[in-house]
Amino acid sequence: LCGHSEGGLIAPMVAARFPERVAFLVLIAPPGVPGRAIIRDQGETASAMMGLDAEQAAALDAMRSAAIDAVLDGATDAEFAERLGPPVEEAVRRMPDEAKAPDEQAKYLLDSLQVLRTPWFEYFLGFDPAKVLRQAPCPVLAVIGEKDVQVTPEANLGPLREALDASPSGD
Repeated sequence: LCGHSEGGLIAPMVAARFPERVAFLVLIAPPGVPGRAIIRDQGETASAMMGLDAEQAAALDAMRSAAIDAVLDGATDAEFAERLGPPVEEAVRRMPDEAKAPDEQAKYLLDSLQVLRTPWFEYFLGFDPAKVLRQAPCPVLAVIGEKDVQVTPEANLGPLREALDASPSGD
């Protein structure tokens, strides 16, 4: 059974549930850490690629973290908007877009964070792939690219190895 990226989360679930049907797993860019850590790592990588200074990157990280925490806390629409108000305002202040008014920028940022509130993202943010990887009943080939900016080897390879080493297969 082969899974790529999000499929790298799903394939081990299938193997754990149907061990008699899966002889081997091939995981391409599989997350080894919880979704909330993946999203934060992706944000840090994107900030570095965009050449943001430390204050700009910190403002975006604070905004992203507030959104993730609100989702994981089950915030209502009103609570989500209220909790994100200050970090969004700070991000707008740190990274002004002269083409948009500050209130338009804030609305754009808040709207872009709404994707985290979808059922898939709510699940993904709270899911820890190490738990299911530790149940892998068969050998696993996991491949992570050193230039991958979505599932970075620095954040994922160690936890992935630890979880698979603890699996019944150990292979």
